[in-house]
Order: sequence, then structure tokens, then C-alpha cells
Amino acid sequence: MAESKVCPSSEATSKEEEEQRRIPLGIAMATASGLFFACMSVCVRIASAELTSAQIVLVSGLVRWAGLAVALGLAKEHPLPPRHLRAPLLARCLTGIVSFCSVTFGCAHMPVGDAISIFMTEPIWASLVSYLLLKERMTKLDLALMPICLVSVVLVARPTFLFGPPTSDAEAAATDDPVPRAVVSLVVLVGAAFGGTVGVTVRWIKRRGGLHPAAIAHAFAASQTLLAPALLLLPGQAPVWRGLSVRAVGAAVGVGLLAVPNQLLFTAGL
Repeated sequence: MAESKVCPSSEATSKEEEEQRRIPLGIAMATASGLFFACMSVCVRIASAELTSAQIVLVSGLVRWAGLAVALGLAKEHPLPPRHLRAPLLARCLTGIVSFCSVTFGCAHMPVGDAISIFMTEPIWASLVSYLLLKERMTKLDLALMPICLVSVVLVARPTFLFGPPTSDAEAAATDDPVPRAVVSLVVLVGAAFGGTVGVTVRWIKRRGGLHPAAIAHAFAASQTLLAPALLLLPGQAPVWRGLSVRAVGAAVGVGLLAVPNQLLFTAGL
């Protein structure tokens, strides 16, 4: 009996069709992840009234690590990846740490809406990095949006050398922080660039065979928590543990709890 052969072109077509069918689900997951991220940002702002950015990263990291360890156990996945996936997983962890620390710092030192507006340039950076590293297609629309996004960052940051000093009490309150607003905006913009790279590293992992979303998210949480104590040594990040209110600590814990579904949905959606 003659064996039936599958045409390579038909296999490629079916794979592309499968990816196309997954796009709506991926968009839904990314949207849900964004909602959790917005709630995380509000919690960061509340916690920053009493905790330093490094303390928020540490406390939320411990909670996130515990939650994702449970998710890893439920998925019956091993925490250590195969050798051929260690480099892209390490890249995902490091870029994620820079991104999360940057946006945490931003939400602590400027209005949450402004920080998130700058951070939402993340997809543009993802398009650029994926084009450079993974040779994924970049559209003319992507190119057109880049300068628009950068102009929007300038409008949100409102550097004094372009816009002058604040002219109203509301503007003065929004910029009343020891760290210059332009510096905070630049930190968040760098975080957005690294955040865009996070998605590229996840795609890199999937191209090499893939890992369960819980395994990827758990590795990131573990790396962040282990490196977080070093952040306490940075200028202005000395921890204060006495006299903290339940509200501030609860908000920091809330960041970690919300980060669990945020990371799982974001990783699975890619």
C-alpha cells in the first residue's frame, strides 16, 4: 500500500492558518494582561507613598515568585529549561527586570497616567527589535508611528527647556518631585524599549521549541526577586521597614498578586 506524502508547502500553509486563528485569542490575552498591568501601576503609586521603588520591587517580587511557583507546580513543569533555551530565557529575564524596575520608578515619581502613556510606546520598540533580531516584517505604519510616539513622549514629559517652568498649581503639583520629570520620563522610555524586547525574547524562545508560559514567567519572577536586594543599595533606595502602614504594604503585595495573571496572560498571548 502506497504511503501518502504531505507536501511541505501545505504544512507551512496549515501552520500559518493556525497562527492566524490564534491572533484573536492572543489579542484578548494581551488586553487582559494590560488591564492587570494598569491595576499594578495604581498599586505602585499607592505603595510609593511610603516604600522606595526598590522595596516595591522586592516585596512584589516575593509575592509574584510564590504565585508563579504555584502555577508552575500546577502545570507540572520543571523550573530549569533545556540547555538550548537558557540564553533566550536569560535575555527575557534581564530585559523584564529592567523594564519592570523602570516603570515602577516612573509610577512612583510621576502621575500614573503619564508614566503609562510613555510606557505604551512599548509595541513600537517591539516592532523595531523584532525586525532587527528576528527579521520579522515591519510595516510602513510601524515606521510612521515611531516619530509620533516619540513626540507624544516629549509632550508628556514636558521638559522645561522646551515648555518652560510650570505655570499653574496643577502643573506644579504634577512636577513636585525631587527627581526631574525629564529624567523620570527617560527612565520610563528606556523601560518601554526593554519591555518591547521582552516580547521578542519570548518569540525567540518559541522559535527554539518553546516553554510553558508558567516556566517563562517563573524564571523571570525568580531572577527579579534574587536581584532585587541589590537595588536597595542604589542612591535614594535605602529601605525603611518601620512604621509602614497596612495600606502601603498591601499595595506592594497587590502588585505581586496582580503580576501573576499579568505575566501568564502576556506570555501565553505571544
